[in-house]
This record gives sequence, C-alpha cells and structure tokens, in this order.
Amino acid sequence: MNNKTNPLLISSMTYGLYLGIVMVIFSLLMYLLDIKPIGFMMPMVLFIISLAITFFGIFYSTKKIKNDLLGGELTFGQGFMIGLLVVFFASIISAVYGYIQSTIIDPDYMRNIMEAQKEWMYEFMSSKGVAEDQIEKAIEGIDAKMNDINPVKTIFTTILSGTIFGAIVSLITAAILKKKNDNPFTNTQVIE
Repeated sequence: MNNKTNPLLISSMTYGLYLGIVMVIFSLLMYLLDIKPIGFMMPMVLFIISLAITFFGIFYSTKKIKNDLLGGELTFGQGFMIGLLVVFFASIISAVYGYIQSTIIDPDYMRNIMEAQKEWMYEFMSSKGVAEDQIEKAIEGIDAKMNDINPVKTIFTTILSGTIFGAIVSLITAAILKKKNDNPFTNTQVIE
C-alpha cells in the first residue's frame, strides 16, 4: 500500500482542486447574481445546493480513484480518507477565495449580508407581532456577529467546517462505494 500513497494523495489533491473550483464558481455566481442567504428558505436552498455539490464531488472523486488507481476495489477506510482529503483541499481553495473576496473584491460583502439579514429579521418579527425590545435584542445579536467578522478567522472556520461537513459526506460515499475482492485466490502470496 505504501507504493500507492503518493498517487492517492496526488489524485485526492487534484480532485480537491476541481471540487474547490466548482465551489468557488458557485460562490462567485451567488455574488454576481446578488443571491444572499437571508431569511429561512434561501439559506436552506443554498445549503442543499452546497450539499449536492459536495456529495457529487466526493462521490465522483472516490469512484474515479477507486477505478483508476485501486483496480475497482475500495475499503471503507480508503473511501473515507479519499473523500476527506478531497474535501479538505477543496475547503482550502474555497477559503482562499473567501479571503480574496472579503479583502479585495468586496470588503463590505459580509457586512451587506448582515445588514440585509437585520432588515429581513426586523420586518419578519414585526409582522408576527413580536415586541420591539425582543426585536432589538435579536438585532443586537446580529450586530455582535457583524463585529466578530474577521477574514483570517473566516479562513480557518471555512476549512474546519468544510472538512467536518465533508467527513460526514465521506462516510456516506465510502459506505456506498466500498468493494472488496470476492475471489480468495487473487492477491495471495505463494509460500516457498
């Protein structure tokens, strides 16, 4: 297995780069189309799309590596590790893009999302008859989050949360794709 470590790592990095590019394109489209994760439904829809992208990316990568490098065989542990590495490298690419967006492309992007969320929350809570002091308390919570925004901290949060999320998806894809050799006479050692 040691002779397959480098090709597995290189393939995982390559597919992680591909998945990272798809994640960046998705983020860039959201930015260009001015789609903001505000309210209840939009964050859920964006999460489902992100989940689908991540699942497909990990599934496809693991299946390709299984077929191209491992001869069609894959243990659960190999499948999990491949998926975890792919999503880890993809999360790094996504985090770097997020840093560039929040420092160079549009430094006020996150602040604008938080302001839009505050407006939505105020209108929603007012329409439900929530008391003004409770609305103010909820808005103060958003302001506290807004003051805590830090591009460097966001990089680590993106990598950590993406990797944890990807680990869960990798468990599922590894369980689906695992395949052992059923023939007991292959890969046996000859005793001399």
